Amino acid sequence: LQNLLKERVPIRDLVTILESLADNAVNTKDIEVLTEYVRFSLGRTICKDLVDDNNTIKVITLHPDVEQLIDSNIQKSFQGSYPVLDPDTTR
Repeated sequence: LQNLLKERVPIRDLVTILESLADNAVNTKDIEVLTEYVRFSLGRTICKDLVDDNNTIKVITLHPDVEQLIDSNIQKSFQGSYPVLDPDTTR
């Protein structure tokens, strides 16, 4: 729940959250992975706050090479996962 709250994901639907955790806890104990499963289960709830009046969500896309660079430089800690890129790479 703490991960969801840090991301400002509503946790009112505890039934869905607990069902998702129960269904997936047999496969992994990794909190980040379990949080991802819960996010997937709460997809409609998460997205409803992001849609505009035209029922669209504004997004940006990354070139696949940039996405791979970021993905290959993810560091995990007790506070969560985040990309660690050297300053020269980010320029």
